[in-house]
Amino acid sequence: MKADFKFTMPDLSTLQSEVQRVVTDVILETATDIHKDTRKRWTGWDYKGRPSGTFPVSEEAWDINVEVEQDLHTIKLTNDAVDWRAKYYAGKGNSKAAAKYKNRPYVSLVKRNRGAEPEHLVIQKMILSIHIPLLEKRILEAVAGAVGQLPKTTRTPRASPKSGMTIIT
Repeated sequence: MKADFKFTMPDLSTLQSEVQRVVTDVILETATDIHKDTRKRWTGWDYKGRPSGTFPVSEEAWDINVEVEQDLHTIKLTNDAVDWRAKYYAGKGNSKAAAKYKNRPYVSLVKRNRGAEPEHLVIQKMILSIHIPLLEKRILEAVAGAVGQLPKTTRTPRASPKSGMTIIT
């Protein structure tokens, strides 16, 4: 007795490009969320003892970029703000003092209060504990959705010499 089976399966010929597209979309969305949440958290500072006009320094300096090289995606969150005193002393004509602070990174110095953890490490923990697990979940869902949306193809598989049935091998 012979049985014939026909199977409708996803056409996997476009799988790689479709997965790459949806993963890139998810990573871009996550990068936007990271940038937004970082900027939202980077507020509410107490500028005691600082001359007016010398703040905010670093809030506007947050930038996010997604770099794609073949199948490798990198989310790069940066803040290139320098110590506020560089601009302040340059404005006062004190180039020697301005030069002292010109290349001093600012973000690594920012804390909510004395003795607190540097705020950039708090941001890093937020990204690792909230955004990365969410990114992984979104990628899995997007890939599963992409596979489900692939065009279908109907095949008649080749016959199995052992069973006499037409099956997929």
